[in-house]
Amino acid sequence: MGTFREMFHASRADEFPSIHDKISFTPLPDKAEVLSYLRSGTEVFSMLSSDYEIVGRTRRLLGGDSVITDGQHLWRDDLVFYFDTHNVELPSGFLEFIRQRSYTVPDLEYDVLVEMAERAGELISPSATGPENSPERDSLAKAPASPFWGRMAQVRRNPRDHNSFQDAMEILFFAILTQGEPGHHSREAVQRMWRELHAFIHVNPQVMSSFLAWAENYTSGEYRDYWYRACYARSILDMVWENPLFADCREVALAPDYPEDIEDLMEQTAWGKEPLPAGWVPERVPASHWWWWAPERTGPNDPLRAGTDLATKSSANSARRLLLPFLQALSRGTLTPAQVNELIVRLGLEPIARTIGPGRSGSIAHCSFAVSEDSTLTVDLGRVGPDGWVMTLLFEGMMPAPGIASRYRARFRQLIEYFGLSLIEIDPPMQADEVHTVEPATPEPAPIGLSWELPYHRLADMWMHIGLTDDAPDEVKKVKLREVTRTPIWQVAPQTLRDEATAFLTED
Repeated sequence: MGTFREMFHASRADEFPSIHDKISFTPLPDKAEVLSYLRSGTEVFSMLSSDYEIVGRTRRLLGGDSVITDGQHLWRDDLVFYFDTHNVELPSGFLEFIRQRSYTVPDLEYDVLVEMAERAGELISPSATGPENSPERDSLAKAPASPFWGRMAQVRRNPRDHNSFQDAMEILFFAILTQGEPGHHSREAVQRMWRELHAFIHVNPQVMSSFLAWAENYTSGEYRDYWYRACYARSILDMVWENPLFADCREVALAPDYPEDIEDLMEQTAWGKEPLPAGWVPERVPASHWWWWAPERTGPNDPLRAGTDLATKSSANSARRLLLPFLQALSRGTLTPAQVNELIVRLGLEPIARTIGPGRSGSIAHCSFAVSEDSTLTVDLGRVGPDGWVMTLLFEGMMPAPGIASRYRARFRQLIEYFGLSLIEIDPPMQADEVHTVEPATPEPAPIGLSWELPYHRLADMWMHIGLTDDAPDEVKKVKLREVTRTPIWQVAPQTLRDEATAFLTED
């Protein structure tokens, strides 16, 4: 609705009524309510346009070619202007429908939005040519129907609809690769998609953080289709990062250290991937996007990925699988409900509490995903008291490769800093500030009769007792060791042990 012959070249003028035949000098008695209904529809096809209105040609209308829906009908965005300003007549059946709904546009289901977006795409070609003598409008008319707009309409209504956003990103990726070719999106249509994505991300940057987390999760997966999803996600993320349009929001949406982290992760894991079939690699994908051909690169000689070997694989398959913590970050600080929701989104979680495994009583959100046939990872967000926050990485089956812990450690630290929280500890620690210690107010004297009953007299034998491995960083060992030296029992430790500890603590 809202398409008139004055919007077209003379060759198509007879296909549509004249707007002058539809202008009424008597407004509807319920004009205000009908106008509100028209304005309340959902946009399912966005068009970037600036055209003079077709009655007096004295005022420019922005985005008038965009298409709006109520789930049953489609109308041009500028119909709102013409109805309000010139009392343009609406079809009687449409008016009856509006009044039966009590002038209220309902919330639309995802499938309905997709269907209406596709219908809009089919209709947009004849309605998008704009006023005559406008060659640019002709090029816009050639854009094919795209479900991108339906996906983005759904995401705008619910920014937490990650599946629709992922679909929209994949559609945009392939539209970029094929733009301008016969039967595909025009370059102008792809630019409109870019602008739609930018407008959304500018207001909802956390959605891109969630998409990045999704991409990294699939990068760690064992299956071939996981690597395919990681490849296209990485490609579109790089295209966003490199597009000048996103210069004002890309660091907030993706993080200042993008793409270094995901580059390192993909390089660490690519060598163990099964090569993608030739038909899976998109034509015209930039040669710089090496990950599409990554399995063909040389890598470690061991054909098995880090963290897996034949013996442990066999035992893992037959043993009872338990959900065990692999990495945990504890922080403290006050977060508003909106900030908690943003933290959940940035971690790529669903707002559903975990019901199994240690720490489940404090869980408020989590997600689980398979990284191989023998291993499943769970990322969890929990709450401790009024202002304590616990981010945990757990595994079931095979222990994850060390690189996965490093990646999530960095992500946990970034989020703690981003939300202004105070880091309490990360277990296992890799830096001095990740060790939680409590210093006594005053040194306590050794109780009478206290003796050293522990079964070691050398420093190398002591690390396990204080919760560290032999290969823990020296700065972490020093923090934990200083804590031990401040306890009463240290005063009666063997002299050889005390001497070794002093030398270790004083060395550069």
